Amino acid sequence: MENMGLGLAVEMSCSQSKRVQHGRKDDAMKALRQFVKVLAVLTFCALLIGGWLWISARRALPALDGDLTVAGITAPVSIGRDSRGIPLITAASEDDAYFALGYVHAQDRLLQMEMMRRQGQGRLAELIGIHGLETDRFMRTLGIYRRAEDDLRGLDPVTLRAFERYAAGVNLWLAEGHALPLEFQVLFIKPEPWRPVDSLVWQKLMGLQLSGNWGDELFQSALVAKLGAEKAAMLSPDPRPNDPVTMSRHDALYPSLASSRLFAAMTEVIQPTSASNAWAVDGAHTRSGKPIVANDPHLNFQMPSVWFFAGIDTPTLKLFGATVPGVPFHILGHNHHVAWGLTTPESDTSDLFIEQATSDGEHYETPDGPKPFESRTEIIKVRFSHPAVLTVRETRHGPVVSDILDNGRTVSDSVSENRVLALAAGILQLNDRTADGMYRMNRAIDAAAFIEAIRLFHAPQQNMIFADVAGVIGYYAPGRVPIRKAGNGTTPVPGARGDYDWTGWIPFEQLPQEIAPAAGVLINANNKMIREDYPYLISAHWNGAYRAGRIEKLLKVTATASPSSTQTAQLDVVSVMAQELLPLMLARITPQTDRHRAIIGMLSAWDGAMGRERPEPLIFALWMEKLKARILEDDLGDLFRQFGGLQPEVLRNVLTAETGWCDDLRTPEAENCAQQVAGAFGEVMVWLDGQRLGDATDVHWGDFHKASFGHLLFRNFPGISDLGARSLSSGGDGYTVNVGSFSPSTAQFPFRHRHGASLRAVYDLGELARSQFALAGGQSGHMASPHYANQLESWRDGAYFEASDASKAAHHLALRPANR
Repeated sequence: MENMGLGLAVEMSCSQSKRVQHGRKDDAMKALRQFVKVLAVLTFCALLIGGWLWISARRALPALDGDLTVAGITAPVSIGRDSRGIPLITAASEDDAYFALGYVHAQDRLLQMEMMRRQGQGRLAELIGIHGLETDRFMRTLGIYRRAEDDLRGLDPVTLRAFERYAAGVNLWLAEGHALPLEFQVLFIKPEPWRPVDSLVWQKLMGLQLSGNWGDELFQSALVAKLGAEKAAMLSPDPRPNDPVTMSRHDALYPSLASSRLFAAMTEVIQPTSASNAWAVDGAHTRSGKPIVANDPHLNFQMPSVWFFAGIDTPTLKLFGATVPGVPFHILGHNHHVAWGLTTPESDTSDLFIEQATSDGEHYETPDGPKPFESRTEIIKVRFSHPAVLTVRETRHGPVVSDILDNGRTVSDSVSENRVLALAAGILQLNDRTADGMYRMNRAIDAAAFIEAIRLFHAPQQNMIFADVAGVIGYYAPGRVPIRKAGNGTTPVPGARGDYDWTGWIPFEQLPQEIAPAAGVLINANNKMIREDYPYLISAHWNGAYRAGRIEKLLKVTATASPSSTQTAQLDVVSVMAQELLPLMLARITPQTDRHRAIIGMLSAWDGAMGRERPEPLIFALWMEKLKARILEDDLGDLFRQFGGLQPEVLRNVLTAETGWCDDLRTPEAENCAQQVAGAFGEVMVWLDGQRLGDATDVHWGDFHKASFGHLLFRNFPGISDLGARSLSSGGDGYTVNVGSFSPSTAQFPFRHRHGASLRAVYDLGELARSQFALAGGQSGHMASPHYANQLESWRDGAYFEASDASKAAHHLALRPANR
């Protein structure tokens, strides 16, 4: 019986176990079925959303062919587009041409125009919510749009007329009721009518980006607070010998500047950027016997491109080159008489003044006694949130920028007790007539007329290299550059007594210039463009001459330049910086293994070419980054993340003079530079091992150095930041002619190439109609357009195109006046 009971119990237990197992299987199957259902629903939703996005994007594509009867023009206008989507506008008058340019800009780049306008207005938060609030506070504080409105009132009537006709063309397209670009549909927004003042905003924004020395002043203040004046100066370009070292006089102010959130807020809102190449060779040194002008402006990459190529053909005006959507003029390009290119001179046209506020907070000290702050209240609408209220104050020097913080409160005490920072900047000054200068530049009939036109080019200061069909080549750097009573503009200065006030502008006739040089060649690659005996302060900071020197060497290779040899120079990726510094690093390392010896041998034989298919550039760049960290991270602490790059000149001095920078303050030992160079090399070897490569030659620079083009809008939103973005492997570094400036970012792609040649142009004054161009991106801002990114690979690979004439148009849109 006991055995029978035991057997029954076992049988019951097994039965229960089977039921449990079956139950678990049933539960698992139910869960699986539920998962499949959820997955199916999610997939269906994704397909539905994706389909809607694609259909919406396709519906928004503009009509490139057809006949339209429109109000606002006086005669028929032809808009022919070539296979790249580049329009050639043929019109009977300049008024009608500007109208048509506004129309095609609105067709192809409406989002870019809207983002530019709203950024200048300080209204981004209305579109993208809290993500745009910091920028809005900054722009409202500077009063960018208000100042543009003031400038508009002072323009020549002919310039104002061009803005008005352009705006009429934009507004015609808006009034026709077309499907708006995808981004507008996603955000459920409708653009407001375009106003002439909106076209002035771009110049202000570009001026902020290209003359952002005040950001350097803040960082220099932080360095002084962290390291002391003497050691901080070692990391900065030397001021001219006779200039006073301002930073040593005001050390007590800098700890509070460095610790304030102002530094972080300002440097995140506007990140100054520069670089570009331009040169001209006169006819005595070219194959055609006429000058050649080359230009490749370097800007931060974006989708769509900053530039929009267009041609204009009227009885009185013939132009081809790069426009900016929102602006009626050609910023770069040529007419039938003159070709021109631009670079940034690295001039210092802004200063931060430390103002002493009175105890009531309503006044500030001046040489004539206390004066009240000028103040106004700005209401910033924020999407999906409450409006933000901002109180803006201004002093005699400019707007109080220390009032900009993430909570919108005035926090002058975060700078120092009863002190505020005011920004004086050339781009913020009244009566800016740069637009008049651009209008006249486009019409210059020779070099002399071009020089006279740029007399009105006020901000930002630019290096202009130009040539005319008569054979004259020239260089001029127009723009408002302040004359300072004292100081070199490297750090914030006291404003109460007026010791550092601006007294005027460098006269136009005394700005840097050179016309018809005896050598027959003019080159600028953001290098120093003044001689030591120049009587005015342009800047205390200059880029090295690596690119300029390399261009000069390449031009000497051929006795007579041609468009082809000029393109070869523009595409050169040899890093003179690597050629200079690598031997110093190799001399301080002893290989420990056969693998080390093989890699060091490979680097020793390397010519410094930063080709994307080569392994040496990656190994060298990694070595430099690791060495920079070993030298600076212990000294800079939290500031190290914000330190852009170790100047090659500084690193050379560190390695050759043993200045003490190589000693790691975090260890009890006293390290020397040879140890740090070897340690950095060891870290590179560990990194390479982590890539699971069979051989160091299996890795390529372009695998990790990728040109990255973020979408103008979607890059602001985590989770969809890759929507509309593009990336492709690229070569170069920050010191090559074909620049490949990078910023270390993710472990997967540690060398994001975010800044480089936004376009390339080669003008042969002997045959201007066959000028050569390349564009980083595409003509269209519509993601569903075949012209959205179709020029990226040809740009990367060094291909150029010629402007097509009207007879070769792939598309043709005719505008006919309604009154005929």
